Amino acid sequence: MIKIGSAWIRTAQESGKEYLSISYAKELLPLTITAEHFMTMHLNENKTDEKHPDYHVCLSVSEKKEQEK
Repeated sequence: MIKIGSAWIRTAQESGKEYLSISYAKELLPLTITAEHFMTMHLNENKTDEKHPDYHVCLSVSEKKEQEK
């Protein structure tokens, strides 16, 4: 699993609905994602500042493919 970005919980001004704003690490773009990969989001449990991301976005290889290696 490799961290590829961050996500923040935002609130839309017009509707008041929450959404996620995701930013990817520029040095990793463009990413080559295949059927073996999947993305996960992990809560940032070490958030100490309001500007820090709420989640970490990670890219992983499926466990099935890992076991085949």
